[in-house]
Amino acid sequence: MITYRAAFVKRYFLYFGQRNFRLQFASACVIIALGEFGTILTHAARPKKQNYGVVKMKNKSVRYIVTAALTAALYAALTMVLWEISSAGIQFRLSEALCVLPAFTPAAIPGLTIGCAVANILGGTWVDVVFGSLATLLAAIASYFIGRAFKVGQTERVALGAKLLVPLPPVVFNALIIPFVLYYGYGVTAALGATSKFAVLGLHALTVGAGEAAVCYVLGVSLMLLLNRINRRTELF
Repeated sequence: MITYRAAFVKRYFLYFGQRNFRLQFASACVIIALGEFGTILTHAARPKKQNYGVVKMKNKSVRYIVTAALTAALYAALTMVLWEISSAGIQFRLSEALCVLPAFTPAAIPGLTIGCAVANILGGTWVDVVFGSLATLLAAIASYFIGRAFKVGQTERVALGAKLLVPLPPVVFNALIIPFVLYYGYGVTAALGATSKFAVLGLHALTVGAGEAAVCYVLGVSLMLLLNRINRRTELF
């Protein structure tokens, strides 16, 4: 199956020739991740002549790994294909909508962090690789504990105020850390006519925070509400 998907991706690249590498990378991530997701889950669902508890534990481990890998692939794909609006001073990184996933599963914590690191390695600078990924990691951990405390990912009967707390950590950590990434990593030393270091960092904090809030509270909350309904019926997480 892996060989088949590799051949499919190769034909995809040949078909599109020398088109944008980011689009190719994003598509390859989705193709491979979804293919492996189906293969591993199919394998895990096969009956095994083993103790039920052992099989259940292995299936739980498989689900954790697959969920983390799929989250990483989707985050990297969305970020790379929309890089122009994902890394500027005024940015709308649509992949940040996935930052609500830690409220449903801890597997999203490494998934989001690795996805962010991969996207920044391919399109950003080492400063973004280190500190951008750190911001994502800290936000994911905080969102996980908020979701766990209020059982956001376990039931729909959660107060709206509690649900609105889940996307807050990505907004806060990105507003605090990413301005320094933009200033030192990308050399964005002027913003809206301001050239003073502290003024530029402050403006970066406002624009990054505003963009992050728009994505997390519009797309992220919508995704969270949708997953709540799906999870209630299918036990997806």
